[in-house]
Amino acid sequence: MKIPKIVNFLIKGLSKEIQNVPDGFYDTFQYTTTGKNWTHPRTIGYITKVVWGLQNVAIVESDLRINEGGVKFQPDIFVRDSENRPLLVVDYESPNSSDARIPSKNIKPYLKWGESVPYIIVTSLPKKSSPGWELRYTSKGYRNRPHKRKIKEIRSNPFEYWFKIYKHQMKKWGGKLRTVYFVNINAKKLSLEIL
Repeated sequence: MKIPKIVNFLIKGLSKEIQNVPDGFYDTFQYTTTGKNWTHPRTIGYITKVVWGLQNVAIVESDLRINEGGVKFQPDIFVRDSENRPLLVVDYESPNSSDARIPSKNIKPYLKWGESVPYIIVTSLPKKSSPGWELRYTSKGYRNRPHKRKIKEIRSNPFEYWFKIYKHQMKKWGGKLRTVYFVNINAKKLSLEIL
């Protein structure tokens, strides 16, 4: 799989930006809690800073709502050129959002939107045992409910658990995912994840 330059540019730039965050910023819930909910807004700021450095960027939109023709897609960052054409779409999922919701909340709407612009989903999942890792949104009717009894397995390695789930759920989309890229933040290390 050939990775577009725009994807590599984001990975390199974001990797540099996150080096000065406090320890535990991405691999615990310490900075994703009431009164200290900094992970998502700060990372969106870092991503915005990085994408402004992309070639041909004229517009960077945050929290855009695409709601037309039955499509409801709301990415965190939407990048356009001077002709208003999309160049890149990015969603960031903090520790409390890197869970079972990603395929239905992120990927399905992107595929329904139907554009072939690169779409990067940045997750925050530790690749190690994480005894304090939380699983939220497990009440009746919520996407994480089926995983409620698997908290021990999730905590043994959140990355391995959730990426196994993503791979399984995305097999049905096959070739349609050729413009979807997963980037994971493990503590302060970024990695491109091929599904």
